[in-house]
This record gives sequence, structure tokens and C-alpha cells, in this order.
Amino acid sequence: MVLRLGQFLVATKVVASRGAGQDRADVFATGDGLVIALADGAGGTGHGAEAAEGVIAAVAAHLAAAGAMSWKDVLAELDRKPVRLGHGQTTAVVLQVDERGINGAAVGDSAG
Repeated sequence: MVLRLGQFLVATKVVASRGAGQDRADVFATGDGLVIALADGAGGTGHGAEAAEGVIAAVAAHLAAAGAMSWKDVLAELDRKPVRLGHGQTTAVVLQVDERGINGAAVGDSAG
């Protein structure tokens, strides 16, 4: 899929290499830029896909509500309420790109 968001051109292709896949990504248009959300669900621990979907849903909800929380706080709130992640585990990266620069947050450990 190719999508033009203002001055940005976004191309995405989702390919599951093993089974249904546990990872999720989305790009959201904002007034003057975009937000990129990536979540790498932990496949071996169970419910990784649900956790990754929870991250994407939380980012979408935060944008829809025009929330004042930082992306760090949005991700920390998910950690405090694991039911929103389907009790699964995921790493996550959220980046907001606009004319002011890049702002975001990341959580998790993908050192393996």
C-alpha cells in the first residue's frame, strides 16, 4: 500500500514469514505530519499478536482523543494495565514526525 501524507510518502507491505505473525505496524496522518507505530509481539510467550494489536489501538485512541500525554506515558500506561495488551508481551516503538522534528518512545527488549 502506498499512501501520501502531506509531504510524506508512506509505503507498507505486510508479509508473515512464519504463520500468522505476531507483529503489527500502522501509520497515522496528523495535522502536520505522521505517527508511526511498530509493535513486535513476543511469539514464544503467548498472546504476542494481541499485545501488538493493543499497542496500535492505544496509539490510535490517543490520537483520536488528541491526548496530551507523551508517547512515553502512553506506553507506560499500557504496561500498568496489561489487560489492554491481552496479557501478552511486545516491544513497541512510536515515532511522531512533523516539521518540528522527530519525537517518540520505545519499550521492550529485542536483544535476542
